[in-house]
Amino acid sequence: MKTTIGSVLFALFLLAVIPRAPWAESDAEASENRGREYLTLIGCLQKGRAADQYLVMGEDGSTWELEGNSRKFAAHVGQSVKIAGPVVGGRGLARDGAADGNLHVAKLKKVSGTCP
Repeated sequence: MKTTIGSVLFALFLLAVIPRAPWAESDAEASENRGREYLTLIGCLQKGRAADQYLVMGEDGSTWELEGNSRKFAAHVGQSVKIAGPVVGGRGLARDGAADGNLHVAKLKKVSGTCP
């Protein structure tokens, strides 16, 4: 019985002292993103034409303009990345080099140091 109570108290202690994961959405972001399409995509992260514009060219040929931490995006330019987040712009994508789909990046992970 002592072991069970001790285990429960230890688990509660850990939940109280461990901070939220840095990539986790805030409560305000989660509320704002409720009901939106959530997309996970692997592709090549590229710099856009504007100063803080970043794009991902998906393996499926799609293009997505990224919203979020531009410093984090800058560190991954020219790399293959896996991104995930809610769609915040249009869903259809233009094939003329301009993205008309926007993605608010909640998670970003390097897949490869270079793009295929």
